[in-house]
Amino acid sequence: MNLKKICLLIFLLFLNRLSLSDEIKKIEILGLDSVSRGTVLNYLPYEVGDEFNSSSSSTIIKSLYKTNLFEDIFVNFTDSSLKIKVVEKPTIKYFDFLNYKDGDVLDKEKVQNFKKISELDIGQIFNELKFNKLIKGLQSLYESKGFYNADLQIKKDIDSKNRVGIEIDIQEGERSLINSFTIKGNKFYTEDQITNFFNIGEPDFFIINFFTRKDEFSQNDFDAGIETLKKKYFDMGFLDFNIDFKSVDVDKEKNEINLLIEVSEGQRYQLNSIFFDGDDSFSEEKLRSTIELSKGDHFERVKLISGLEKIQGFYNNIGYAYADINSKIETLNNNLVNIQIELKKKNLVYVNRITIRGNTRTQDDVIRREFRVLEGQIYSKEQLDKSLSTIKRLGYFSDVKMDFLESPEYKDKVDIILDVTETKTGEISFGLSQSNQSGTAVNAGISQRNILGTGNTFNGNFSNSSAVKEISFFFKDPYFNERKHSISYGLFNKQIDGANLDVSSYKIDESGGTFGYGIPVDEESEVSANIKLANIDLLCGAILSSSGYEQEQCSGDKNYDLTTSIVYSQNSLNDFTFPTDGKYTNINVTSTIPGSDFQYLSLTSNYKSYYPISDNLTFNFNTKISMGKGYGDDEFPFFKRYYGGGSTSVKGFDFNSLGPKYPNGISKGGELSYLSNIALISPLTMIEDSENMRIAGFVDFGSINESISELSINDFRASTGLAFTWKTPIGPLGIFYAQPLLKKNSDSVENLAFTLGKSF
Repeated sequence: MNLKKICLLIFLLFLNRLSLSDEIKKIEILGLDSVSRGTVLNYLPYEVGDEFNSSSSSTIIKSLYKTNLFEDIFVNFTDSSLKIKVVEKPTIKYFDFLNYKDGDVLDKEKVQNFKKISELDIGQIFNELKFNKLIKGLQSLYESKGFYNADLQIKKDIDSKNRVGIEIDIQEGERSLINSFTIKGNKFYTEDQITNFFNIGEPDFFIINFFTRKDEFSQNDFDAGIETLKKKYFDMGFLDFNIDFKSVDVDKEKNEINLLIEVSEGQRYQLNSIFFDGDDSFSEEKLRSTIELSKGDHFERVKLISGLEKIQGFYNNIGYAYADINSKIETLNNNLVNIQIELKKKNLVYVNRITIRGNTRTQDDVIRREFRVLEGQIYSKEQLDKSLSTIKRLGYFSDVKMDFLESPEYKDKVDIILDVTETKTGEISFGLSQSNQSGTAVNAGISQRNILGTGNTFNGNFSNSSAVKEISFFFKDPYFNERKHSISYGLFNKQIDGANLDVSSYKIDESGGTFGYGIPVDEESEVSANIKLANIDLLCGAILSSSGYEQEQCSGDKNYDLTTSIVYSQNSLNDFTFPTDGKYTNINVTSTIPGSDFQYLSLTSNYKSYYPISDNLTFNFNTKISMGKGYGDDEFPFFKRYYGGGSTSVKGFDFNSLGPKYPNGISKGGELSYLSNIALISPLTMIEDSENMRIAGFVDFGSINESISELSINDFRASTGLAFTWKTPIGPLGIFYAQPLLKKNSDSVENLAFTLGKSF
């Protein structure tokens, strides 16, 4: 090709280029309805004044398609005018999920989350890809819950305004139930032990299965069980354990599932040696004692982790909040392992700031005085954990959380954030209460455990029933001085009609006052001394007067009861209202002192303990021992004797019906009382908003004995049953059903009872 032809070709190409490239002088957008012109121009890669060429159309179409706003896009460029015609995607007019069983797989909240995550809610642009993804997510959800035959029928309706209405009609069908669960390759754990690691499995006995629903398949529960199974084997030293095969075989025709897991256990490893490297702040002997493994023992990861946590605690408690404690397991020949533990204490850490949030009523200093570590002091996890427990035990808050943040200003300081949610700590009340013991009562009063946010307690109560009439006032300051001493005092008047309490016929009118002073022994316990002065007017009824049962005491002229008490109390419960861990002990020794018309001694010991079995199950053990004895020439006052039976004693027996009787069959009471109770307590997890509800299965046992020297196994009674407690706005509601286990033919039984105004 000669030079002239090449030049001609270049010239023609240049002319062609000029003919395809032109300046945009005008932009028209056609077909817009719900999308604004400004939105389109914002995404448009061209504007007036730009050059339009042969590739511009495809560039515009790609850019606008990426917005997911349009079904179709057409581009035309004529006479320097850019015309873009669009067909908008419809907007969502309504989007309904129909016929699902509320709460089984879907509920209103989950439906709304599906719409929100998929960006397919009312008023939003309908996107087919996102909709298909939502449908797949729904199908996967139903399958993960065992609904393999669930059918999703979709209906779309587009109106003249390009708005789409969507309905998903969900035909759930029946849940596929587990028919069999087979384990192969296991030797160390039995098949029953392994299947018990899973929350799902072959059905239990049909009555139990009605509540547990163990045979209802859930993929999440199956996967969680697999991880538990691995952990159980690793924890017992099977470091080469492996899941060789697992299957979920679904028979859609029979609507049943067969589960299979095949495992290889491998060999169980034994400990050879433990080595410690790095910091030497603690002796190797102390460190080694935390790990309960010796040479030759089967390796157990649980013991290793527990030991590492204790070692971490050693460092945390002396100020090394960011100490690094790591372990490395080295497998050797002959199924032996070496454990190497690396210790890095890093920097000593101090408390920088303590910030308290959420307390609108309780004063800051009332909370701060419970802290065992203050600003500027060395960090100690142990002391901060104790601080958290004591704040929870105050009973002023429904929720308490403590967070630790590294100070942004100082690397060697930590900020403590305490978030509290205040609960009702007092009430002004007027109303009625009903119990099987004392009948209907009119109640009024004020009760405040945190009066004016000061942490002080004030109670003023009035009660009027056929059995008891009472008015009392009580005040306690738990931090009377800087040494955390407490002071309390009160006034009272109490009138008792014994005949209406199912005991001997007498009436007492008792008035007086109390004063107490307490000194802390440690962070969880206190010793207090209390003085009580009471004037007692005793009027014996006709039965006592004529029978001579209590002739000496009824004919006396004793009025003044002056006593002193020494009380030891210890409280490590983790919550005020519904504890799940910790112990409570109260020992009260009372004696009359010179100036009193009565002469007697009494001892009451009360012990409660709570042990968490799982997140929703707590074991509770209570025992109360009470004894009294007169001294000198006096008997123990008959109106101070102990009685048994009823909701606060051995349930299942009539109130005050246990123990010695007068010849006429009326309860006499005793000088020795032993009452115990064991219970399994659980919140009602199947009910929403059941924070203030608890249900318990219990066993009660105890006895009332006429004198301290006459304790006999034949006097014991026992019962078992169910109890329900609900903390209502008008006071605790308690209901129980109990069936006696140990009883005599002469005993009076009360299987069902309730109280309003006191809890069991």
